[in-house]
Amino acid sequence: MAEQNDEQKTEEPTEKRLREATDKGDVPRARDVGLLAGVAAAWLIVLVAAPGAMADLAALLLPLIENPNDIRLEGSAVDVVHRLRWVIVGVGAAMLPVLGLLAAGVVASAMGQGPFLFATERIRPKPSHLSPRSGLKRIVSRQALVEFIKSLVKLGIISAAAWYAVAPYIARTEGTVGMDVAGLPELLRDVTLRLLLAVLLATVLMAAVDVLWNRLEWRRRLRMSFREIKDEFKQIEGDPHVRARLKEIRRSRSKQRMMASVPRATVVITNPTHFAVALEYERGRMPAPVCLAKGADLIALRIRAVATEHGVPIVENPPLARALHASAEVDATIPLQHYQAVAEVITYVLRLKRGLPAVRPGG
Repeated sequence: MAEQNDEQKTEEPTEKRLREATDKGDVPRARDVGLLAGVAAAWLIVLVAAPGAMADLAALLLPLIENPNDIRLEGSAVDVVHRLRWVIVGVGAAMLPVLGLLAAGVVASAMGQGPFLFATERIRPKPSHLSPRSGLKRIVSRQALVEFIKSLVKLGIISAAAWYAVAPYIARTEGTVGMDVAGLPELLRDVTLRLLLAVLLATVLMAAVDVLWNRLEWRRRLRMSFREIKDEFKQIEGDPHVRARLKEIRRSRSKQRMMASVPRATVVITNPTHFAVALEYERGRMPAPVCLAKGADLIALRIRAVATEHGVPIVENPPLARALHASAEVDATIPLQHYQAVAEVITYVLRLKRGLPAVRPGG
């Protein structure tokens, strides 16, 4: 039972899981954002670009349509190409604002949902995509049912918005029979703008819901089980046993380096057996004594043995040894509050080395 519960994906995806999905091209993409950009571009085209484009096209093409006999293609091939190029360039220039708005809509729909991604994982051939069984599962899946229901709802919303926009003009259709032909383009433009604006507002609502739904569905699909989170943690942090072993190796190497420093110590202060602290001090080169090594019990005995082997003086001072062991850091100068006591010990050792009478520091 515990095994089954462990496999239930009830936990929110980690940042690593989300990042891996994004790198593979698995990102939440709402189709309605593209629809919104298309409708917005169409509305702007009709509102801003279409009148100028139609006027430019009319000025360019009407003379050709009204006087087709003026179009002569009997000349040389160079003349024919020149006339065709003139027409194509003129049509392209007139349609440039329209095409620019369409391109801007495409770019806005893509960037509105996140940065551009190039994921080779999405274009790599997969045998599962050719499996009829996998295809059937996608057709009858929960996601397919949700998309079908969403499509019905979207169709209803857009139909209602379109009816609301066009309904006031339906009653006026009879009046357009005797209407001046010159006024029809303006009427059609007004109806089109009103229709596109209604659809645009409806699409804004649908796109907002679609973005939210796709993001929530994406995170739900990437949920993880407790076991997956544990495995990911092990991958990031390393296996606890391995980390413990590495820590032990580092501690062992640190002890070896510490013991290798004991022979150059000036003095070793002991407890006498429970604590040992090896200090180095060279007048004129060091501002204060430096702790080369310290340890308790077995390590303290090892420090004493190395010091005896290399002729390093050993001074028993239990209070000072305990205090230095608790506060001094290896390879760092001793704390300021111990300067006076350590200075007395070092002075005592140096006087003994010179064969001078010396008073042993109290401890």
